[in-house]
Amino acid sequence: MATSVIENFTKKSYHRSPGSLTMVRAFTVSFGPTDFTLTREPYEAAIAVGIPAYGAEHPDIKLIYVNDKIVNVSDRGPHYFEVIVTYSSIGFMKNNCEIPVSLFGNYEEVSYFPVASSEMIDKSIADPKKPKAITNSSGESYATPINRDFTCTGMRIIKYSLTYNPEKIEPYNDSVNKNTFRGRAPNTVLFKGLTADPIQMGTIDCWKKTYELYIRNDGWKRRILDEGYNERIDGKLVPIVDDKTGEKVTVPQLLNGKGRKLAPGAEPVYNKHVIFEEKDLPGL
Repeated sequence: MATSVIENFTKKSYHRSPGSLTMVRAFTVSFGPTDFTLTREPYEAAIAVGIPAYGAEHPDIKLIYVNDKIVNVSDRGPHYFEVIVTYSSIGFMKNNCEIPVSLFGNYEEVSYFPVASSEMIDKSIADPKKPKAITNSSGESYATPINRDFTCTGMRIIKYSLTYNPEKIEPYNDSVNKNTFRGRAPNTVLFKGLTADPIQMGTIDCWKKTYELYIRNDGWKRRILDEGYNERIDGKLVPIVDDKTGEKVTVPQLLNGKGRKLAPGAEPVYNKHVIFEEKDLPGL
């Protein structure tokens, strides 16, 4: 056991930079001539009673913890050692403001980006106020669907956490918001997944979680032109026949949204189908 442990207040220091906060305390530790061997004394000095342990919080400053200790031979002579104890913050700096771990659950960074995809066009936008269904000159759908580039808004949310369990997040991949999400209507926000990166804040291991979501104000239900080879009459499927030949049609015919053949000149109907499972989005 050390004979004495005395803090040297003249060697205390404080350093703050964009990204960290550190404080240093210095102690003088002495041993009796026969307490330990000369080679063991430095080790015993680092763990002597009165020397802060690794991970100990600073007695005056909250949320900074011991993450380093250095033992030097003191100029006072044999059996005297100087122990330098360094405390570091376990938060991080953002816009010159330190965010401690205790606020990880509430702190977040949000950014937006464009997401491009190619999809079938269901309506012409030549007149945005009166969009028309896209059909050929005879009022039928094209044999080859027409595609166009479509860009929606991507949202990236970064949060920090002390824990991460991939099994809890995987069931939410490729699901849409069941309820209103951050002011967005149901079925308009698609959760694409979460990237979790292990990082270290001071002496604490934690996770940087990046959530990625895609937003469509018109919703994520798939719009498909209502067409087919049969009508549903009195609950039964009846083949549609050509008015001129009386034969079954060989190309799909436009339907009216209720299982019957669309009347000549009527506006084609597009059915909407849920293709993504609706859930309450996780941890957001």
